[in-house]
Amino acid sequence: MTRKLTLAITAVLLAAGLLTAPQAATAQVPSDRTTTAPTPTWHHKHFHMNAFRRQGGASHLTGRCNGSWHDDHGQCWGYGEQLADFHGKSYPFQNYLHWEWHRHTNKCPDVPGGRDQSVWRHEVLLETAHQGTGQGSHLCGWVDHGWNTMLVTGGLIVDRHGIERPVSPTSGDVTQRERQGGPLYVFLKAQDQGYVLGLRGYLEY
Repeated sequence: MTRKLTLAITAVLLAAGLLTAPQAATAQVPSDRTTTAPTPTWHHKHFHMNAFRRQGGASHLTGRCNGSWHDDHGQCWGYGEQLADFHGKSYPFQNYLHWEWHRHTNKCPDVPGGRDQSVWRHEVLLETAHQGTGQGSHLCGWVDHGWNTMLVTGGLIVDRHGIERPVSPTSGDVTQRERQGGPLYVFLKAQDQGYVLGLRGYLEY
């Protein structure tokens, strides 16, 4: 049978409804795959980070800093504390970590709607630098001139299940500091050729 004759017979059968055309394959999505992002929730946090010289039995926790808090830029390497009374509030910044500050926008989102440069003086990036649970987490924001308050502009927390959770920006309303939606309280102290940095308040992620 020639090709032309075969095509002609096929056309007649299709017209008479005795033959159906092949259907295109439909892609199937595995039922166990989810595309829904985790719903953000509020978390009360208290990060306490040490980046200064230590001796004796704690020498393995020695940290260091380059630059002063009032310089245009600087950075520190150190360790976050995991204290019993924090009850997990220090996660994920409770191991080897790094933070840096800049006088101008460098690595973090700027303040939504614009930043009052007379108030918010330094961009601060805090990031985990260890291998293991929480690796890849970071927090971004701006601190005032005296390092008393931090306005959060973003970040990413990798939770204990390995799920990446974006951090929501906070307001810059100092009267709401340490409340949900408000900026974080900041504690900064010079110590032994370095610094102790504390952040406390609520994060939504």
